[in-house]
Amino acid sequence: MRHQGTTLEREKHIKDAENGEVIHKRSREYEPSDQEKSMAKVERFTVISNWIIGAVTALLGARFLLNLLGANPAAGFTKLVTGITQPLVLPFTAMFGSPSFGQSLIDSAALVGLVVYPVVGYGLVKLLKAVLAPPDPHGQAYTV
Repeated sequence: MRHQGTTLEREKHIKDAENGEVIHKRSREYEPSDQEKSMAKVERFTVISNWIIGAVTALLGARFLLNLLGANPAAGFTKLVTGITQPLVLPFTAMFGSPSFGQSLIDSAALVGLVVYPVVGYGLVKLLKAVLAPPDPHGQAYTV
């Protein structure tokens, strides 16, 4: 659904200094409507939120894989990923045990976070997009 803004047409008359001819220059500028500006803000919010949700999911996935593959906990990258994701998995640490097989560990807290954060995050994005979108003057719903 597109709400039409305003197309501004301008015409300039410029006199050429060399031969004295008058040059006509026409330009068109598009000024978006208030609804288009509002939808642009909602779309920007959606893109940024989806990027954050994707980054959290990628970090949790990296944590899960590092633990599953038995990565050295003293390695710099492993410390970095564990440090960043520790606050994210904290709510889920007591839910299930984390079985280990030699060096490998099935990080159940990270696994639960891999499911919970994207579902909740994308649900909130859809809800906020539906709430923040401007009213549709044609009575049709926006695609959310």
